[in-house]
Amino acid sequence: MFHAATAAGASRLVVESVAFKLSGPAAEAVEHLERSTREFEGEPLILRFGRLWGPHTSYDGPPSPPAVASDKAGAEAARLLASAPPGTYVVT
Repeated sequence: MFHAATAAGASRLVVESVAFKLSGPAAEAVEHLERSTREFEGEPLILRFGRLWGPHTSYDGPPSPPAVASDKAGAEAARLLASAPPGTYVVT
């Protein structure tokens, strides 16, 4: 993804990550993703989402924290995409 964005001349790279603790290979993959994104020469934007809940998810009600209702997560992501400066943001 990082190389594709650079090759395409993208000015901004947005990645979705998680706001909850992972272990093993999953944790290593997330760390690699975020590290690569921070190295992007344009504007890197990392969105760390809590566990999504609501219609069409695995949870009808809030799961263990960190969690976020899917409609709230979508609205917050849209706001961040439109106006946030480069950085890492937690959506919970």
